[in-house]
Amino acid sequence: MYLSLSRQLALASVILGFCSLASANLITVDDATFGAGSMIRDTAQGLDFLKLNNTEGLTTGYVNLQLGVGG
Repeated sequence: MYLSLSRQLALASVILGFCSLASANLITVDDATFGAGSMIRDTAQGLDFLKLNNTEGLTTGYVNLQLGVGG
């Protein structure tokens, strides 16, 4: 499929526009239970995520039991 230069530029602009909609500021933080550098914090949304290597070898059921109120 051949696109003219103007259409290629328009398509590139649309793609880049969508890419700029997604943003996150991720930093590594410490956790009292799992230790230093065990969490990832999304400062844009105010959410913390446990790094996956901290749950390696654990069953889903066990991890779910460790969650507090509200997950």
